[in-house]
Amino acid sequence: MVTGELRGNRPYINILIRWANKIQAITALIDTGFDGDIRISEKQAQDLNLITNHIQLFEFVDGSKKQVPASTAYSDFNGMTGSLDVAVLDGGATIGMGFLKKFDAILKINLKQRSVTIA
Repeated sequence: MVTGELRGNRPYINILIRWANKIQAITALIDTGFDGDIRISEKQAQDLNLITNHIQLFEFVDGSKKQVPASTAYSDFNGMTGSLDVAVLDGGATIGMGFLKKFDAILKINLKQRSVTIA
């Protein structure tokens, strides 16, 4: 089980991302409206020495679209290891439904206790 926290009304969780010999701890917003695995900033991608090897098409809530450079990395999460499709786009780190599905996650948000749990 992995625990996180609510900041305001937004759920955050800490995850580890690795590529080659680099490992980075990242605090990420859990966004159930995001279909992808994970989005990180350009600086976080540089810190991991990620090499972008494909493009993802993002469609935003306002209907606009943008081609975003992407890479592959790995995460050890909730007792499992999985490969991640990593979009590189400025802004805070965000994990989406793709990430949660890959790790067979059961997401619980307890608003009363202000806690986030992934089992």
